[in-house]
Amino acid sequence: MKIYLDTKDLINVFENSQPFSAEQLNEILRANGHELVLSFLSVIEISAPLLNRDAQTNVMRLLNSIEKLPIKYISKIFNFELKEAYNAFSEGREYRQISPFFNRFDYTIEDDGPPPTHDFINYPLSEIVFDLWVHSPTIFKRFITYTKKFRNIVSADRSLVKPPTLRENFVKTVGRALRQEKLSISLDLTTFANWVFDKSERCPSIRLGYEVYHKITKNIGDKIQYGDIPDFSHLNCIPYVDLATLDRRMCSYTAQVSTKLGTDYHKKIYVKLEELIRILITSNTANETKHFKESS
Repeated sequence: MKIYLDTKDLINVFENSQPFSAEQLNEILRANGHELVLSFLSVIEISAPLLNRDAQTNVMRLLNSIEKLPIKYISKIFNFELKEAYNAFSEGREYRQISPFFNRFDYTIEDDGPPPTHDFINYPLSEIVFDLWVHSPTIFKRFITYTKKFRNIVSADRSLVKPPTLRENFVKTVGRALRQEKLSISLDLTTFANWVFDKSERCPSIRLGYEVYHKITKNIGDKIQYGDIPDFSHLNCIPYVDLATLDRRMCSYTAQVSTKLGTDYHKKIYVKLEELIRILITSNTANETKHFKESS
């Protein structure tokens, strides 16, 4: 199984050994070939103390500890989804699920193609992050600057007297995603976006984030929080992992959307890491029992 943990859970395990130690997590994952999935944001959030001279966290040691676990990195989700959707639509076939996973963190950074460091045979996570900190320190502040813009966008959408339907507005969302990913299509945008909208399994991360955003927008009493931008980045990973932890608020919104779209997202997400680990341990025990019976 591929396991994605909210950043606070990663920090609690690797810094505070809560609710268990990193060594225990490593044993649980390796027991049946599970993998811990890290996103670009996960690593950036963990490394944030680099910007604070008074921080007590030894980031390099923390990253080295994390890299001892079986890890996959997830990135470029929107780019891969849009490319696959465009190819599927153009070829008159159904959308095929993408695999946005990488074995090394530096491959998550470049927009297209292999990174300039791809020839480095041994390039550990701690060194990659250190090089980023030295040469591109603003990358660690990127999501902080987005929060104010996000508040303004939500406020503007909530003030609309007659908002467009979700299907109508989705055309703008797809167009904006294409521009952000620096992709162009030789198709009518409305026709293409409507085709994507027809089935939730087409561009599932884009669709999940879109639906959750509009759930938040409709809930006038829900104030926009600092962690919303990072939470949406974590949310993008849900369609591609087997189990994940999210904060209680995002779990609730994701479960609502999952029910609406008829997906299994609500079965993957947990607020408490202990509950997720209980599922893993149960799965490990079941697999061991099955293997024992087959061997007997």
